[in-house]
Amino acid sequence: MNNLIFTAMVGMVTAGTLGAAASHYQSPASAIAVVIVYHDSSLQTGQTTPSGDRFWTLAVRSDGANMQANSVPDATGRIEGVKSVQLQDRYVVVDPSTTSVSTYKPYRPMVARGQNCSGKPAGSILNHSVEYVQVTKPLTSSHKPIERWLATDLNCLTLREHLVITEKDGMEVQVFREAVSIRAGEPPAEYFEIPTVYVERGPAELDAEVQKRFPGKHVIANPTILDKFQHVYESDKLPK
Repeated sequence: MNNLIFTAMVGMVTAGTLGAAASHYQSPASAIAVVIVYHDSSLQTGQTTPSGDRFWTLAVRSDGANMQANSVPDATGRIEGVKSVQLQDRYVVVDPSTTSVSTYKPYRPMVARGQNCSGKPAGSILNHSVEYVQVTKPLTSSHKPIERWLATDLNCLTLREHLVITEKDGMEVQVFREAVSIRAGEPPAEYFEIPTVYVERGPAELDAEVQKRFPGKHVIANPTILDKFQHVYESDKLPK
């Protein structure tokens, strides 16, 4: 998937599904600081080898703030791609390719120390004990439970995930996600920086900017879905 499109999708989907679910931010208990790099792939009906390889990064601070990026740290440890940053007072999608930021209300904390993973012991992944759970009411179009392996010592964060999405035409797409790197400790402060010189743009304006800079590309090609995300953005808009 195109990095730019993936970024917008991840950022706005997160804001739309999580941001709209919580009217007030609840300060989390202190979390375990960590940086996790994931590998994603997919397998369509009829395929024998997974495709669509992609790597992305999740960083969690001890105060519960988190950052997700559609890229991995470079040789110097920097994150250069689009990222979404959840702080105590706001949720922000930062897009360097269009020098844009999209700001939403903060959503319910993603992580907190001392959570009960509520699963069954399932061995370990990268030397971290995990518990296996099934999510029977996924926030996707999947009709089958999502399988997750949660790290008992890392805020119950997902280290492995498998889900099956059923398309409108009945085709099933399996999505696989697994952690390939885990580094304990506070993430670099720059992961959470919000550029003050970037332009505030909602989904509709961001899509227009993408089309201007990258002819033929869209943030979200489906205008109905784009309108829904724009509605979330407008309802979440913070007062100046």
